[in-house]
Amino acid sequence: MAAAESMTAVEIGLVAEELARLADGARIQRVHARAPAGVVLELRAPGCTRLLLIVADPPLTRMHLVEARPERPERAPEFVRQLRRQLEGARITGVETTPGDRFARLTTDRGTLVAELTGRHGNLLFADPSGTIRAIARPLRSERRRLEPGAPYAPPARRDAASAARARAAAPRLGLDAQPADGARSRALAAHFEPLERETRLDDRREALARALRRAQKGLERRARALEADLEAAAGADLDRLRAEALVALGKPRKRGLSSVRAVDWSDPETPELEVELDPALTIQENADRLFKRHRKLTRSRATVEARLHAAREAVAAIGRARERVSQPAADADLEALSRELVEAGHLSERALRGGAGGGAARAARAEVARALPYRTYTSRSGREILVGRSASGNDELSLRVARGSDAWFHAEGASGSHVVLRLRRGEDPDPESLIDAATLAAHFSQAARSGKVGVIWTRAARVRKPRGTKPGLVTATGTRSLTVRLEPQRLARLLGRERAPGAPQETDPGRDRSR
Repeated sequence: MAAAESMTAVEIGLVAEELARLADGARIQRVHARAPAGVVLELRAPGCTRLLLIVADPPLTRMHLVEARPERPERAPEFVRQLRRQLEGARITGVETTPGDRFARLTTDRGTLVAELTGRHGNLLFADPSGTIRAIARPLRSERRRLEPGAPYAPPARRDAASAARARAAAPRLGLDAQPADGARSRALAAHFEPLERETRLDDRREALARALRRAQKGLERRARALEADLEAAAGADLDRLRAEALVALGKPRKRGLSSVRAVDWSDPETPELEVELDPALTIQENADRLFKRHRKLTRSRATVEARLHAAREAVAAIGRARERVSQPAADADLEALSRELVEAGHLSERALRGGAGGGAARAARAEVARALPYRTYTSRSGREILVGRSASGNDELSLRVARGSDAWFHAEGASGSHVVLRLRRGEDPDPESLIDAATLAAHFSQAARSGKVGVIWTRAARVRKPRGTKPGLVTATGTRSLTVRLEPQRLARLLGRERAPGAPQETDPGRDRSR
């Protein structure tokens, strides 16, 4: 919407004439926030309360009386809070304009409220009787003007004579010049601007949602590419095992100093030879152990990567469908419903919808915080928080310091793995879905994950103890109960896809600890 939709100099003059009749002598009872650079002044005259709207935000800069108070924002801008201190209780002594210019001055017994209703460069400020700026919506410091608290107010340069003459000669819209100055001019302007404002707000919401979706889709596509690379690396796990077995079959476990060796692949009936690269500082057996370890690590990570990749691709598809919906004409309620749907599905955050995704430094800071935590955070289907230890020392931190006594504690039965904590309130029992979700994560982040069906023990965190002198990750638990979970791909994809620490490194090794 072009800046031409803002009020013209002639229209501002006609409304100022109306306000001078209706508001002169009235007291400003209250200052309401109306827009980033707009206010509604609640004016009280004997036997009458009126509401004066002043908006310096493009593209609809304007000033007129309105019928309804604005919706109260979560937090008023600092400018409005300053204006309340300066203006509430003040008495209006006049309303003035300059013919040919889009400025209005509301003078009071405490100073002057200046409305520069100039479309793209609109501004709103209050200056005390000495002309010093005490509050301003948009501070400005340029070669021509310095507008900030404490500086003297300097009006913008006057239009040249020809431009001012054209502005004065422009015919007002809506027949304002024929309307009586008894509030009819404001009513006509309100009826004109309200639908335009709704349309502008809808366009802004649509653009904000489209922008958030574009950012989210790019991030997910990057995540999917990284996971595809991880999956490709995990595909080499079987080759590592074959090389390790071939090294063991050589029968020279103590030999060092070799950078490579040719060994026979006895798993293949044709017994081909394999070229195996070695670390010369290690023996052949130590090189084989390293390959076996990498094979186990890549095998464990493959299921995690596949689940996360599936979740990322599903999210990309969902966001693609949402972007298609946003590109179509829609009512404000439809956009609101779509926004809620995306937030509930975990595809967008409230912060992203408000445009606060943050820059690279902010993302790096959040990632650093995520890395510093000894656990990952997931969410159960019913919305419960589930914490999963990152390492053996992280398991100790989670189970003994982070967990509350009322929380439920989980661990794979008879296998090394992460400690898992399900957040619960005092006296509360876990709901069935959260119980299975937490147990599934305990099974997944354990060395028993490859078996498909895993036994899991759980108890209250208050019953978990660490024997003195034991190694990191080793604890004892009493009052345990057992259940068996099947690692369902869909459940796992849902849980891993809702990890609430996107900046944290991906799981590769759940930590070699064992509960007993």
